[in-house]
Amino acid sequence: MATGSFWQIFLAAVFGVSGVLAVLPPPENVRIFSQDLGLILLWDPPANTSDKLNYTTEYRTSGHLPGCVSQSETSCDVTNKISVFGTYQLRVRAELQEEASDWVTLDDFTVDDMTNISAPSVKLSTRQGEIEVQISDPVMRLGNFQEVYQPVDYIITYWREGDTHRIQQKSDQSHVILTANQLTAKARYCVQVHIQVRFLNKNSTASNDTCLTNSTHGGPPLTSYKVAVWQILLLMLASFLAVGLGALLLFLVGWTSYRGLRYVLPKDKLPEHFVKQYLLETPLSLLEQARGPPVELYHQLSIVMEAPQPPLLAGVQHCSSHSHPQQPEGKGGTEGEREREEEEQRESGGGEIERKGDDGILNSH
Repeated sequence: MATGSFWQIFLAAVFGVSGVLAVLPPPENVRIFSQDLGLILLWDPPANTSDKLNYTTEYRTSGHLPGCVSQSETSCDVTNKISVFGTYQLRVRAELQEEASDWVTLDDFTVDDMTNISAPSVKLSTRQGEIEVQISDPVMRLGNFQEVYQPVDYIITYWREGDTHRIQQKSDQSHVILTANQLTAKARYCVQVHIQVRFLNKNSTASNDTCLTNSTHGGPPLTSYKVAVWQILLLMLASFLAVGLGALLLFLVGWTSYRGLRYVLPKDKLPEHFVKQYLLETPLSLLEQARGPPVELYHQLSIVMEAPQPPLLAGVQHCSSHSHPQQPEGKGGTEGEREREEEEQRESGGGEIERKGDDGILNSH
């Protein structure tokens, strides 16, 4: 019993120490895959390991930063964590519970230099015996191709289908025309294009072969002028007329505005006596002066009164009044009453009273 316990303790101690001293192996075949400025770190699991491992990656610029943390996949895409022109270092390690392997580090590299550039896309068209080649740059995962790699050259290789002889043409433009003197009418041609980065001496992948049948040589070529000379002259004349009319219109607007301002804000001042006499007086006083003295309106008034009688006749009438009590209406009244009536007429009418004989009619003006 004692012997068995001893061996059990011994074996446990030996295997326990061995487990502590064992080191988790690191990932193998660590490499970078970069296409069109994308950046992916790849690796293989360590050999002779059957346990399910996790992996952690980091990238470094000035310090180490986490890329992918404790993942089971054997790749890590860090494209969105970097910039185009930076210099970086990548590293990865394996992890099993609390244990971790050593880091496997890739030396410093620049993405724009080590990335692979995809092939450009090519579109062909033909007219009057010429072939037009339209080239489109590949799409980058970071930035724009021309912003990163300009200046570039487009290497166009073309050949007649079935021939082994190939012709190469270089251009810094993405639009190239293969002229009619280089081609045969109604023949089938194939075109292949790749891009060359000048300052890095770096080439893109070549495009697929694109083929089409060339057209005939009838009509003017694509490289010739497509507009007649008289049309160009007519267009220039119309442009000059438009510019001239525009300038004249601007001049008229400016002159009219200037005249309006001079009218509203005159340069010369009005005489002081004119200002005092005509501008400072009220409109009512000016109107009264223009109209002159007021015109009085009146209407002719006629007053009919009974003529006064002499005293002798008054006495006779007095005697007659005693003898004849009834007197005709309209003929009576004393002289005092007539005087009172005349006084009232003077006060009310203010006119002159004129007697006209014995007819009893008085006119007043």
